[in-house]
Amino acid sequence: ATGAVAPSNSKYPDLAKLLGDKSNWVPPPFSMLKEDMAPAEVAKTFPGADKTGEFGIVEVPVTGQPGVWRYQFLYLGQTKNELAFVEIQFEPKLVSDEFWKYLVDGLKAKYGDKFEAPSTRSHTWTGSDFRIVELSEETDYESDPPRSYFAISVML
Repeated sequence: ATGAVAPSNSKYPDLAKLLGDKSNWVPPPFSMLKEDMAPAEVAKTFPGADKTGEFGIVEVPVTGQPGVWRYQFLYLGQTKNELAFVEIQFEPKLVSDEFWKYLVDGLKAKYGDKFEAPSTRSHTWTGSDFRIVELSEETDYESDPPRSYFAISVML
């Protein structure tokens, strides 16, 4: 059903706004980004997104989106300067079975009911063009003690 709507729950981020509908693979916050964009170009929309480290990863804090902690940008290529993935990272305090189900339901509304689940906290949707979206539970080792958080990673 192309009219599928992401679930709504006032305790959690607005997934309909955050993920958008089935008409576009890439969620609305990243709609202006394209595969292989240079960090300087991405930083025009997301200030700080050009401050990549040796692994081509940079995280940018998010404001004005309750429940969304930060966005992560992954650059690949020989010099780590070609945008490949964007990621929405949710606030660690939201980690729960209920929130996981809420995210899965939202992703199913956008990307369909068919997904792979290599583990209980890792689900992957694959598009007809072989682009992927992954919902996973990650760990922030920068905090003390380390904290878990949920993330949605989208291949551009």
